[in-house]
Amino acid sequence: MWVLTPILITVWLAASYGYYELEAGVNPHVKTFADALLYSFTTASTLGYGTVSPVTPEGKVLTGALIFLSIGLLGFASAQLTAKLLPRSDELADLKANVYRQNQLLQEVNSRLESVTGMLEQRSDMALPRKEAADEIIQLV
Repeated sequence: MWVLTPILITVWLAASYGYYELEAGVNPHVKTFADALLYSFTTASTLGYGTVSPVTPEGKVLTGALIFLSIGLLGFASAQLTAKLLPRSDELADLKANVYRQNQLLQEVNSRLESVTGMLEQRSDMALPRKEAADEIIQLV
């Protein structure tokens, strides 16, 4: 926003100066710089009251350029403002929570594998039938 605001103000003032230079004395509605400021603001903000319109060909070209430029700039400005006002989910916190959960699951799997390894070591001395040993391992896992 710190870059966008000066750009918007510069475009507004430059367009107003252009209207004043091009339309003053020719257009009866543009007598002062304040009139040019009002016209460029209403044109750029797409309000378009219709009270003032350019009469010179250069003023009409400037109006088209201002409309084309200001629609993009004001749309971008409103999108940035909306993004600042709406609550955002903290992506880093979500990522940390996912990593923490995966770490917990890995620790749980590791502890189960250690249990199975311990049981296998204990059972190797007793020589259980393979089917019973397999059933016990499946129950643990």
